[in-house]
Amino acid sequence: MGHQGKLPTLELLGKIVEVNGNSGIFVTMNPAGKGYGGRSKLPDNLKQLFRPVAMHPDFELIAEILLFSEQLKTAKSLAQKSVSIFLLAKQLLTL
Repeated sequence: MGHQGKLPTLELLGKIVEVNGNSGIFVTMNPAGKGYGGRSKLPDNLKQLFRPVAMHPDFELIAEILLFSEQLKTAKSLAQKSVSIFLLAKQLLTL
């Protein structure tokens, strides 16, 4: 740690680096297992350094942005309707 009024420091790859408290490091991974061929689990020693967080996609927002990018003026309405159709299809067609 640095002195009062200075940012804390750490040694990284042989260099002294100031630590910015407004920054973070994130590791994003798909789960290892069935259907995700070729991927491996995060090693335990590295896993201990991170806190797990589950993320859930906002399908309507994703669809709206994709439709807006195609210059559709009714993208918001179309996104809501298309996501509803796909979620209903998923419920009805899933075993």
